Amino acid sequence: MSATRKVGTELQAALTGEDGPLQSGALPAIRAASEQGAKHLYSALDDEGKSIVKPKKPKKEKEEGEEVKPKTPLELGRDLVPAVLDEATKARTKGIQLKGMEFADQLSKQLLDHGSAMEGCYSDLKSAVEATSPNLDKIKALISKVQIKRDWFKKAEVDTGEDPRECVANVLLPHEVFGALYARDPDQVREGVNKTIAEVTAWSLHYAALGRYPDQGFYGEAFEKNSYRESLCGNRIAGNFKLTYFGFKADLKARHQCHLLSDYYLCKKMCDRCKAIQPMTSAPHPMTYKNMADNAPYVTTCKDHGEYLRTARRITPWIAVEGFQFETISFDVMHLIFLGVARNHVPSVLKLLKTFGYHYSPAESDEKFLQRVSLEMKQDCKDHGFPVQILSPSFLCVWNLCALVLFLARSPT
Repeated sequence: MSATRKVGTELQAALTGEDGPLQSGALPAIRAASEQGAKHLYSALDDEGKSIVKPKKPKKEKEEGEEVKPKTPLELGRDLVPAVLDEATKARTKGIQLKGMEFADQLSKQLLDHGSAMEGCYSDLKSAVEATSPNLDKIKALISKVQIKRDWFKKAEVDTGEDPRECVANVLLPHEVFGALYARDPDQVREGVNKTIAEVTAWSLHYAALGRYPDQGFYGEAFEKNSYRESLCGNRIAGNFKLTYFGFKADLKARHQCHLLSDYYLCKKMCDRCKAIQPMTSAPHPMTYKNMADNAPYVTTCKDHGEYLRTARRITPWIAVEGFQFETISFDVMHLIFLGVARNHVPSVLKLLKTFGYHYSPAESDEKFLQRVSLEMKQDCKDHGFPVQILSPSFLCVWNLCALVLFLARSPT
């Protein structure tokens, strides 16, 4: 106990004595949380007038800022490249959004033209900054040109408030953007993508069939003056040669999705070309696809292009392609034969042949039988001029289709 002024002995004894108000134990006990805290507490109570002073942290020396050096034209050009492409995409999207809106046709056209011009600037600027020996004067001129166009876009940029899904069918967008716009309806995303691909293919093949480069873009827009695409307008693509549509080939899933087919391999009506049935029970069905006879009932129900147009619930977007016919949707042999039915049916066919008496020697093993079959099929291919595929005795499901046909034709019925 300490005091700031002296008190009488009698008064101190009265206060701190056995019956005094400040007797021992009258004040609450003080506890420290740690040993270090207890030392500081005892030191403060024992030493009169002494206070604990925290050591001051040394002042940090002022860091001298690095001198900011201006960027070179080459560095500015490299930094500007991604921004140019981003603005071109924004301008094209907004131009599409405004298209057809009242009093906005002119602005829509200007935005689409601006998007095309910025795409040209992107290509030129990217080529200039990535050149082995960059032309700084050219880069400076391109930067100035881009800046003027960007200033115009800032003034022209507007928020239409329209739902972007209203214009998505008229603009080419990545799958990720489609997914964001139609997150709740993936089927609509897929159909939108397939429709756009079909329309672009139709536009491209139209000019390929003419044998000349297009005189306008996919959206009907004019090419930028003095651009590479404008210089090709109307010129022949490959001399007197022309390119035309021949057929569409894909696996069964893509075939169903691209052409909006209502009958496909997962349905009871499992064929889009005829009325063959995939039975759902073990009961016999007259139209079952398992009937492989020449006079199977479903054989007479194959539809042509005219019947397809009359009976289809939804017409494929590929109808826009010049020369497209329903019959030109061909099957993918790789998926259907080598990765499909062949790998399941061929081993069964060979096993049945052996069971029914076709073998090389009595009581030979399956391994030996498959080895001899492989050698015989390989020889048949050579004899008939077909390409030979080396086959492993343990993996005969990927053999050449021609070899399979020849082998079965020579086998006993």
